[in-house]
Amino acid sequence: MDALLGSKLAVAAGQGIEVDCSVAIPRTSTVKDIDWCIILSNALDNAITASEAVVPKSRYIGISGKQKGNFFLLNIDNHCAQDTEMPTDGVGISNIKAVAQKYDGKAEIDIVDCIFKLSVLLVISQQ
Repeated sequence: MDALLGSKLAVAAGQGIEVDCSVAIPRTSTVKDIDWCIILSNALDNAITASEAVVPKSRYIGISGKQKGNFFLLNIDNHCAQDTEMPTDGVGISNIKAVAQKYDGKAEIDIVDCIFKLSVLLVISQQ
């Protein structure tokens, strides 16, 4: 996951996208590494693509994630174009939602003031 995150953040930096990343994936949980990668890869690919439609000085991706008890909340925000519509379930969003459901969680998306917001809640037993 470190390699994936490093790769995606390098792509973002190469496109002049400011990134603020503060996430600590739990070392022990029932969530498989591949499922973390599905969420992060799809979400960051979407955020990077959306940033291409924004003027360079406004390009931004925020990644935050924290654990509280048996819950993990991941938020990824990015600036998007003024005319961005709420996406239908494409492959990326569908994969993220499927992983969230697999762990009794939920994935929600919203667009507010040209900011696309993805929130993924997972129930992560530490046993």
